[in-house]
Amino acid sequence: MRYTTRLFPDPRDVALIQIKNILAPGVADPHGHWHSCKLAINNCSSNQLDLIQGFRTQFLRTLTFFFGMQREH
Repeated sequence: MRYTTRLFPDPRDVALIQIKNILAPGVADPHGHWHSCKLAINNCSSNQLDLIQGFRTQFLRTLTFFFGMQREH
């Protein structure tokens, strides 16, 4: 049996981790506005989805920059 390790986790897993732990950790959401969104992306409002998409776009730009810098060195 052969095991392989992915370099990157599944993007859907990353999205859930980002929402739960980065965008809306419990301490930053004392009124629970993100609670149902953190449980399932289908529960998110359009404003929450816009924020998530903006975060994703910036995250991907940062990764692109970071990996571009690695290639130069």
